[in-house]
Amino acid sequence: MPPRVDYALTPLGRTLHETIKALVTWTEEHQGEIAAARAAYDRGREMMDT
Repeated sequence: MPPRVDYALTPLGRTLHETIKALVTWTEEHQGEIAAARAAYDRGREMMDT
């Protein structure tokens, strides 16, 4: 049996919780725009490679 490892955030690490939660929410709300920007970037890179 592999050894058990427990992880926990420090109090300082826990102060990031709301910030990270806001980033996740923003990402979820802008998924379509993010995907479109990635696709546009990839198309530009493909044109540069030819």
